[in-house]
Amino acid sequence: MRLLTVVVEGDHDVVFVERTLRGRCGYEPYTARLEDYPRPLGGGATSFLLSFVRRTAQQSLPLSEAKMVPRPGVDVALQHTDGQTLVLVFNTHGVERDLQFVRDLQELLSASPRLNAFRTADFLFLADADTVGAAGRAARLVEVLGGVVGVSSLAHRAWAQGTLGKVGLYVFAAPDRDEGALEDHLWPMVQQCRPEAFAAAQAYIDGCDPPESLLRGNATRRAKAIITSAGQFAFPGQPMAKMIRHDALTSEVFRNAPVVVDFADFLSRA
Repeated sequence: MRLLTVVVEGDHDVVFVERTLRGRCGYEPYTARLEDYPRPLGGGATSFLLSFVRRTAQQSLPLSEAKMVPRPGVDVALQHTDGQTLVLVFNTHGVERDLQFVRDLQELLSASPRLNAFRTADFLFLADADTVGAAGRAARLVEVLGGVVGVSSLAHRAWAQGTLGKVGLYVFAAPDRDEGALEDHLWPMVQQCRPEAFAAAQAYIDGCDPPESLLRGNATRRAKAIITSAGQFAFPGQPMAKMIRHDALTSEVFRNAPVVVDFADFLSRA
């Protein structure tokens, strides 16, 4: 069996990965109990996932802290329909911030191969180009991640051999420039799905510009605001991540979006 650990920066990336894998790559939800996961993730002496979800010792925290979802967190588990690949998506809210869980997982999977259900363990890291560009962000990620997963160089949208398996890196940038983020691909999808709602949301966001606005000069934040606002007509009160999981972003439009097709192709090359 193959394990693919996908490390992403935020909630929108989690939805994007899950919908791409389910819609284009032949994956379905993996519903096993944590204790029944393949060794050494669950069951046996290690129970890595059980320890991982309990790692915050919530009983020792006040309610104001205990109710907050810790990061990194494992948000999604998917299995290919052929039963040969298990995917776990870890949400870090910043790929470079806390890689101890990657170190722990690497050490666990390499410690006792005889008790390990996985013949290969691959890692995929997703990030936004932001203002440094895709190449610059890729270089920074390799600088931080390289020693953890065993790669000395890795370009954007490429795979390399790491310590336990392949290591992939995918950086989101706007279609027409080297900078940007995943949201630069999401807003055209929302515009296509809900043109009237999108136009109304765009008019509202661009027409409401208080002095303290954080949207000024920030295309990514503006895109997030428009996407979220457009979704409120159909899903009042929903945050952007939950809104794009629903029919505000239809399956047909999502599946055929260039970034989804490209990402699915990238995954197939692993």
